[in-house]
Amino acid sequence: MILVKTVMTKTRAYLHYRLGAFIFYSSLGSLNEKLHHYGVLSLRRAADIGHNRAAFLLGLRLMYRGKNNAYQALGIEYLRKAASNGDCQPQFMLAEALNESALNHKADSEILSLYEKSASQGHKMAALRLSKAYEQGMFGLTINQKKADDWSQKFLADSEL
Repeated sequence: MILVKTVMTKTRAYLHYRLGAFIFYSSLGSLNEKLHHYGVLSLRRAADIGHNRAAFLLGLRLMYRGKNNAYQALGIEYLRKAASNGDCQPQFMLAEALNESALNHKADSEILSLYEKSASQGHKMAALRLSKAYEQGMFGLTINQKKADDWSQKFLADSEL
């Protein structure tokens, strides 16, 4: 019985995600406001059930397209939920969102930690952000050119033509 409920929950989350993602990526939501809201609602249902990709997509949508600070804060929470899975892209985007947020609650240590986790998994832009941070002394770091060069090398590794 528990297995059936788990399968049904995962299937429901997947279907909500697919519908919301389709509306989002196809730009159908821009044609009709009700359809847009339904797409966001579908993503939210999937994210609340535990679908990480839905949480990631919804977090991005709310953070960068939300109309006010409440939407931005909710977007950060959904990005945080997606980043808790350990994937490098949600971790990077959460760090970016926290860094760009106008909510005045920047947590430099959290941003730095997210960039480091993401870069250590091979995320090139996270390595570039860390290189810049060590070069310019951002996020409470002391300037360290050696670490800046190390992260810069990780950014450049395998990206040369």
